[in-house]
Amino acid sequence: MVKLGRWEFAFLILLLVLMGCSADDAMATSDAVKDAAPTPASEGIVSFVLQTDGVCGYRMLRPEEWEPSRQECRSFSLHSSAEDKLELTVINYQVTAQQIKDGIVVQYALFEEDSSLEGWAKNVEKSWSNIGIRFTLLNTPPQGKVYLLGIPASTNLEIVALLINQNQPLGLSLIASGSYANLERLQKDGLVDDFLTMLESVEAIPYDPQNLDPVIEE
Repeated sequence: MVKLGRWEFAFLILLLVLMGCSADDAMATSDAVKDAAPTPASEGIVSFVLQTDGVCGYRMLRPEEWEPSRQECRSFSLHSSAEDKLELTVINYQVTAQQIKDGIVVQYALFEEDSSLEGWAKNVEKSWSNIGIRFTLLNTPPQGKVYLLGIPASTNLEIVALLINQNQPLGLSLIASGSYANLERLQKDGLVDDFLTMLESVEAIPYDPQNLDPVIEE
């Protein structure tokens, strides 16, 4: 029996209801899909949007109003001030590795050594320890692990999730800077809950630069 997360269940029900809709119903369908997204727990996220991103090889709920950018792959950020910032980054390590001509993606190389969640996570943890990164396991959702990282000489707080979906390794991280860099505050404000909601929605999709919905303006 396949267990559906709450957002997946909502979209499944919506799909069953909307099957057979005509083109004239497109606008109503779009509004209904948006309404089906869960309500964010934090004030820092006004609403979620289901993002399909064939450039970076993922589909997930993400903060609709956060500013997008390209770094490792796709990032979305919220700036309260020059110092106070939240940055969410999602990456499909397999898709990223396939696009790199020179060099390697360390997390994907470690996944190739052991493609089980436990084995991959153990390899990543060892690589973190080797460069002085401290880590604490915060949560263990299905097919994933969520960590709090302590980066040497950094005042930022970083929450990182390792996730396997469709037999592909993905990563989701939230970097909190300035006044946001406090785990108790992030938990109290609901941002940790929202991070877990977004993590639950992540799925791997094939690389396809034309498959970008909604379109991301950078």
